[in-house]
Amino acid sequence: MALRLPIKVKVAAALSVPLALLLVMAVLEVGRATREARLVREQTDLATAAIGPSGVINALQNERNFTGMWLLGSEGAIDLPVDTLEQARAQTDASIRRFREEVARKGGHTARAYAPAIAALEGEGGIRDLRGPVDAYDGPRSLTEFNPTADASFAGYSELIDALADPTTELSRTIEDGELRRGVILIDLASRLVDRFAWAVRESILQVARGDGFVDEPEEVRLAARTQDETETQHLRIVRLSAGVYEDLGRELEAESEATGVRRILRSIVETGEVDVAGLLEGVSIEADESYYGFIHEVSSVIRTRADELNEATEDRLQLVLGVAGVLLLASALAVPLVSRSISKPLLSLAAQARDLAARRLPQAVHEVHQTPPGRDVGPPPLEPIRVRTRDEVADVAARLNAVQETAVALAVEQAALRRNGSEAFVSLARRNQNLLTRQLDYITALESGEGDAHTLANLFNLDHQATRMRRNAESLLVLGGAPVMRHSATPAPLLDVVRAALGEVDDYSMVRVAGLAPATVAGSIVADLSHLLAELIENALRASLPGEQVEVRGHGGADTYTLGIIDHGRGMNAQQLAEANRRLARVEERDIAPARHLGLYVTAILAARHGITVKLQPTPGIGVTAVVRLPTGLLVRDDAPTTLQRARPPRLARLSSP
Repeated sequence: MALRLPIKVKVAAALSVPLALLLVMAVLEVGRATREARLVREQTDLATAAIGPSGVINALQNERNFTGMWLLGSEGAIDLPVDTLEQARAQTDASIRRFREEVARKGGHTARAYAPAIAALEGEGGIRDLRGPVDAYDGPRSLTEFNPTADASFAGYSELIDALADPTTELSRTIEDGELRRGVILIDLASRLVDRFAWAVRESILQVARGDGFVDEPEEVRLAARTQDETETQHLRIVRLSAGVYEDLGRELEAESEATGVRRILRSIVETGEVDVAGLLEGVSIEADESYYGFIHEVSSVIRTRADELNEATEDRLQLVLGVAGVLLLASALAVPLVSRSISKPLLSLAAQARDLAARRLPQAVHEVHQTPPGRDVGPPPLEPIRVRTRDEVADVAARLNAVQETAVALAVEQAALRRNGSEAFVSLARRNQNLLTRQLDYITALESGEGDAHTLANLFNLDHQATRMRRNAESLLVLGGAPVMRHSATPAPLLDVVRAALGEVDDYSMVRVAGLAPATVAGSIVADLSHLLAELIENALRASLPGEQVEVRGHGGADTYTLGIIDHGRGMNAQQLAEANRRLARVEERDIAPARHLGLYVTAILAARHGITVKLQPTPGIGVTAVVRLPTGLLVRDDAPTTLQRARPPRLARLSSP
């Protein structure tokens, strides 16, 4: 069963749909703003995390360069940012610790991206494994002698630097903000170029120290040319990429890089084969804020500033979205009860009037139409219209309901007129047939009384029987048409005679056995109707009986009623069929919507209703159906009263057994 909801709840529910949509949109917008803020934080974390490796890379480069020069006994030849090996290592350890803490704090994609680099720094082949051979070295420290420990140390540090630089390159592809992505790429390119300069300077100096002082062998020239081409290409790429907020930094880098002379000396090596060792050493002996060192630091500052701006802007937008969503939701929540009341109040009034229309006014009007007495014109009764105090769609619905009410009553009037016309036609034809059959029966009776031949008399009896059945059919039409049968008598009759008269109105009456019928006398006013009623039930029982099976008629009296039973042993009826038949006998179902084959039940129902008789069908024990007829005691009279059928036409009743 569907749950019944009040109109206010439904209206509130209807209004809650746009509110829910607004809430969903607000939630989606807040979620989008939150995701955007989280994405910006992730992006800025990635961008600022890329600064960390540059610091570690710078520290590793300083430690690598100082360690390499120390192993070659030339630590004083270059002015490096660190003065001792211990200072270089301390700065490296501090930068690694800060980088590890920053990565752990940011977590997420940043931690996953730099996890391999941190593992490389601290695992096998990491910083501790690189420092061990250096601390244990006790061989000669000279530029002119081959030193495998120095070469292995330089290569090992370079591998760690590459391990740190590679994640930065990968991260730069995932950053969506253009300025942040450009800054990370510049830091990555600059760090790699610094490392490349260090490698080129080292190789150039070692070639001079360990060779003949010139780069003139084909392999040496090829290597020098490739190195010069790579460094120059990388430098030009960095300068071109330094656009937007990085444009000034690019111009400054171009000037300071040219001032160091390193790029010019590398070009000269390729062109002349001579290595300006003093110039190279002077070119790489720069301060921490000059050339590429200063460029990386400045770009890092721009990245941090841009990250702060993005985070602040997204946070402000998130707060704005939350505020606007809260205001909209509050306004909607306040509007719901006001709008609900303005809609629900007229709807409730309309619903109440429509309910009254459906439950009382319209059925009452239709009933009045159908109960119009004969002789009076059928017309619509006065109707109370539905009224609402609005001028919107609710008023339109009220007007349509009024139109429906008028149409329904008009249809009822038309239907009642049609039914009356049909009933009057039935009654007129039935009256004519009844008069003719009555005259025919009287004529047959006259012939019977004067006939002495037994065979002819038997034929007259059969003709009398058929005419009696035809008269019952005519009287059935009168009953259905609502007209009286006009065979009433004030003289009571024995119930047995009434049953025998009913048998005279059915075919194959010889298959009916009257047994166990307690004596009783019925009032004369119901003799004809009761005989007709019993004839309908007996005929139904005969039709339903199996071949050769008799129909029994029994009766017994009680304190308040006399009960008759017409019992057949036929095919029987299922529960649904019994329920439908009993509804027709109780006149619950309208005759107009019933099949024509059930008209006998309606004739029985009408006759029973006239006199307060109750008729009900129930299963016969075993098989078949029993029709139970209950006569109120008010329809019975004392047994010593004179009877109608005994005085009126005893020959016709007696002849039922003659054939």
